Amino acid sequence: MNDLLLGKLRDLKLSGIIKSFDLRVEEAIKNNFSYQEFFEILINDEVSNRRINSNQKRTSKARFPWHKTLEEYNFSYQPSINKRETCQEFCVSNL
Repeated sequence: MNDLLLGKLRDLKLSGIIKSFDLRVEEAIKNNFSYQEFFEILINDEVSNRRINSNQKRTSKARFPWHKTLEEYNFSYQPSINKRETCQEFCVSNL
């Protein structure tokens, strides 16, 4: 990526595109993507990056005493919660 493009992406605060640009260019050349496909992939990278950053910021601001993932949760502690349904809903909502 050239310095001019990098500067413009930084001005627009598109850090997700900055992180993945070189890899995506190689991928687009290798797979002969159209301009629209290439642009869509870059935009998806940016959206994904923003979601990740947003979740990290919210978690940090919440100041939880510890971090626990769904995999670590003890479902036997709360038997009324169905593990399979909870995991299924979580996976579907995060697509």
